[in-house]
Amino acid sequence: MPPTLKDGVLVVSADAFDSRFLPAIRHLLGDTGLARQTGLPEDLTRAMAQPGKRPVMVLLHDPVVSLAHRLADGAAPQTGLHHWMTWAESLLKAQRKDRRRITLVDARLFAVGTTDDHARLAQRLGVPVPDPGTALDPGAPPAALRLLAALALLAVTPRANDLAQELRALMLQPETGPVSAETVQAALTRTDAIASEETRLLREGMRLQNEIVDQLAAAKTRNSELVARLADHELLAAEVDALSRQLAEAEAARKRQTALLGAQLLDDGERLAVSERKAAELGRVYASRSWRITRPLRSLRRPSNPR
Repeated sequence: MPPTLKDGVLVVSADAFDSRFLPAIRHLLGDTGLARQTGLPEDLTRAMAQPGKRPVMVLLHDPVVSLAHRLADGAAPQTGLHHWMTWAESLLKAQRKDRRRITLVDARLFAVGTTDDHARLAQRLGVPVPDPGTALDPGAPPAALRLLAALALLAVTPRANDLAQELRALMLQPETGPVSAETVQAALTRTDAIASEETRLLREGMRLQNEIVDQLAAAKTRNSELVARLADHELLAAEVDALSRQLAEAEAARKRQTALLGAQLLDDGERLAVSERKAAELGRVYASRSWRITRPLRSLRRPSNPR
């Protein structure tokens, strides 16, 4: 009876991946029998020695990506190439021991693979493989310049190039194909485009920042002007209050003076009325008949002037 997914798939990680990638593969293929060892051939040999005849899936990068990762670790180019060649030879040697059970899988298949890619994987493993539904990212690829360096090293080292070709012949890769100079150049083009866009956004951000600084400076100046105008307004308000008080005091003084003048005019009016009455009475007396008749008598009473 052929194995089923319930029996589990032994998974061996032959390269470095994102920390979330292998747990996602474990969830996809089933928890039982997952071997998350790294380093070959010992881990692969131990996985093969486990009871049963479960299929073994060895996850690895495309040879160019795998070599570029080793160059990115800071090793000298020739040292990184030597380590990669030793690793590739050990992996191929372990795989040859049981080609039918061991399937080498390019991890990109879970990131960019199609439904047909997953069907080919299920056929190769001999067990059904569920559709992950979403891409399972194995991690960020090395920088494009590292990939170009790896391509150059493989191109000038026949033995390394042979190992890369043999790995690719055995690997189950997505329909996008292996990593090549064309794909790296396309990645460089995308990187340049992204860098150009980032530069444009940075410049735009700096321009906006300068505008904001200018606007803040203008707002600060305007605020200072408003504060000064407010101070002037407060000073003018104080002056208006003082003038208002002075006006009120002057108005009160005017009212008092008017009252005094009114009283004096009233008093003078009364006196004038009395004088006018007396004058009128005298006028009546002087105009009376008796005053005229008694005039000679008044003259006799006056002392005569001596001569």
